[in-house]
Amino acid sequence: MKKLLYVFGAVFLLNVVNVSAFQRMRTDKKRAEDAQKNLKEEEEFLKKNKDAEGVKTTATGLQYLVLKEGEGEIPTATDEVKVNYKGTLIDGTEFDNSYKRGQPAVFPVNRVIAGWTEALQMMKAGSKYKLFIPSKLGYGNLGAGRDIGPNQMLIFEVELLGVEKDKNAGKK
Repeated sequence: MKKLLYVFGAVFLLNVVNVSAFQRMRTDKKRAEDAQKNLKEEEEFLKKNKDAEGVKTTATGLQYLVLKEGEGEIPTATDEVKVNYKGTLIDGTEFDNSYKRGQPAVFPVNRVIAGWTEALQMMKAGSKYKLFIPSKLGYGNLGAGRDIGPNQMLIFEVELLGVEKDKNAGKK
């Protein structure tokens, strides 16, 4: 009887493992399909957007629109910045918003996605830009959390409120 219970237990465990593997394969397949779909949508959007009035494109593919040009200093990669921002996907789905939190974000310029790092180093304090960030300058094939899928392009309105210069710059 014990032997029979062991056999049934082993068969049950194998079935659980197989179901789990099957579900993971389905999830991986869906993720790959989503990644391809998102890249296609990104390509179409950026192609059309590059010709929109006022939109500029950098060598990396970052597109931006100056909504307001500031008069302050321009941060370097090692500076810390204070910003307000709103982040959306191509379809307008909002995934983050410091305005709604009622608190600007503060972080080093070189500790964010590549698209932000590049854009912030073009902005003067007091500026507000709209950024169109290709997935390769964002979260790429990994995506981020539940809201940002693989290869999703990101759109941000970023207001650079201030720059805190790197205190270690020039020290050896």
